[in-house]
Amino acid sequence: MAFHKSDSAVLTKEWLCEIEAAPADISIAVEGTRLRIDAVDVLPENGGSRIVLLTASYPGSTYDAAAAAAAAVIVDRCSQVLAAVRPAESIAVPAGGYALLAFGCTDEEAARFAARFAARFKQGDAVKLRLNGDIAAARELAAACGVQPALLLDSGMLETALEPSFSLRGRVVRRSQERAYSLSVNGSAVPVGSDGSFVCDVPLRAGGNSVEAALMENGAVRDAAVSFVFYKQPANSAASASAAEASGREVFLWVEQGHNMLSFQSGQAVQTMLEKAKSAGITSIVFDVKGVEGFAAYRKNGLTGRPYVSEMTSPDRQGANPEQDLLELFVRHGHTSGLRVYAALNVFAEGSFYRNQFALPESRLQAWEQRVYRPEDGGGLLLQRNAAYARNGRATVQFVNPANEEVRDFELRGIREIIEGYDVDGIVLDRCRYDNEFSDFGGETKAAFERYLAARGKRLTSWPHDVFAYDGRGTRIEGPLFAEWWAFRAHVIESFVAETRRLIDLHNEQRSTNVRLAAYVGSWYELHYRYGVNWASPNTDYDDRLGFPEDFLYTDEYAAAGYTDSLDFLMIGTYQKTVRDVERYIALAKLMTNGELPVYAGVAIAALQDPALRRRIMNSCRTKSDGLMLFDHCHIRDWSAVAEDLTESGNP
Repeated sequence: MAFHKSDSAVLTKEWLCEIEAAPADISIAVEGTRLRIDAVDVLPENGGSRIVLLTASYPGSTYDAAAAAAAAVIVDRCSQVLAAVRPAESIAVPAGGYALLAFGCTDEEAARFAARFAARFKQGDAVKLRLNGDIAAARELAAACGVQPALLLDSGMLETALEPSFSLRGRVVRRSQERAYSLSVNGSAVPVGSDGSFVCDVPLRAGGNSVEAALMENGAVRDAAVSFVFYKQPANSAASASAAEASGREVFLWVEQGHNMLSFQSGQAVQTMLEKAKSAGITSIVFDVKGVEGFAAYRKNGLTGRPYVSEMTSPDRQGANPEQDLLELFVRHGHTSGLRVYAALNVFAEGSFYRNQFALPESRLQAWEQRVYRPEDGGGLLLQRNAAYARNGRATVQFVNPANEEVRDFELRGIREIIEGYDVDGIVLDRCRYDNEFSDFGGETKAAFERYLAARGKRLTSWPHDVFAYDGRGTRIEGPLFAEWWAFRAHVIESFVAETRRLIDLHNEQRSTNVRLAAYVGSWYELHYRYGVNWASPNTDYDDRLGFPEDFLYTDEYAAAGYTDSLDFLMIGTYQKTVRDVERYIALAKLMTNGELPVYAGVAIAALQDPALRRRIMNSCRTKSDGLMLFDHCHIRDWSAVAEDLTESGNP
């Protein structure tokens, strides 16, 4: 590949290019550390401290002089780190992927770059590129900032359309006078202006669509781009649960247990908050009745004996009023105020290491606690509390094993006692998942996995190495049943959601009620396989052009573990901080759920301090998803500001 060398290999002020490392725990923080990229497909000729991105405009390209770099990171087309190299020698840039090279002008700076890369990029990490703050593909950075002719599109890779057509706009940049160029969109020729600009209106069918643009140079493909566009048809109000839902005006307010319960020392306090919420434009409350510590914000606990929140003893949790039933107060005053009230549960979370607070008896926790298999534990399958990351204070929430039948029965009994004891409008499943990719490796899980394999004509011969193992450096080595493992875990969670659906349906049939079932999930679907969660529709076919990490796992068996057909609606945490990123993940959610159920996009109030940006993001949530969820009540200081936000973000 003919990479250019230049003394001025620094990007212009028009473009900000960055690479974002994987966050330590995306379920807690959605963004990782960012490093600025100084040049794209241009190498510094006369030294200097720079980070350079080399893309694979030609598959199989190599840069043999990379030994001059202090360090390099090689990333595949699915944004997954293949290797972090030091020193950087001959480098092969993967097709569709890229290499990140750091150059230091002194030995000290080179060592600093090498240490920074080593700390931030590990093999297997899912990383992101950003262009002017928004998530972008390597191709998009090369189009904006590179040296080759390319398609520079105004739209992103994932879009939602509100009309049955989509205008693909952009420019052909850096055309050579000596060569002939042509452009096609979905196979049809599109004229290009003398300035390189073009516009093409593409008709859309309801649901997911792909819009493919190809730039030809002398008859050969020079550049190509695809946009996935979900056409969101106007809702049919007669088919929806309420006029608010049909119009996108549904606004949920999440009230997390731990950060809010001490604010509600009386029924009057609950009533006052709910009345203010209703006046501001809130239509539904999601009250977190089982927090991560495992305590209940309700009294009618005859099926589980789960202790009430007033029994918490950690300094920032103790002090809830022991004489009241918070859920009863929320339901009574919420309904009086004209609000729907949903009870949310942190399903498989049963304690907080961070606060040393655990609701369940120690004997039960030990029997049910997840076993983890982590690289720093020397190959051991350890109780979570005994793992190095827990002993070093890095574990926050204690999880129990979703494959343990006693655990599942206990958590279902908790849901049953809520719907039988309280007139809630629905149940929202939160943390209905595994803790992370390192769990669960206990005996119950092994036995369940063996049954799963046997039903498919396969068998486990080496545990856990048939799933994966670690080499001496702690790098994961995939085993022969690696893909089956992720599908199995997704089926474990899907079957629990299906059991919950049957429980609620039976309750509704017997009592002539209409309790609904929903789930809250992070919007980053592409990483949820690590948590055993496939929140897609089982009818969704994966398109490999989406470029998800480890996309070999999206088999028919994995698709069958999609659980949205058990839900009435889905909430996603679109906690990103730019309009385009939020809209990207709304479109992804619509595509993955196949438009088969309402999707409500969540906004992190605390992360959006600029009112204008907050309202633009709220407007995107209300127009491009089916409504809005505000997280969390504890961050609201001024109800008039909430009312103004909802008014200014517009009624779709």
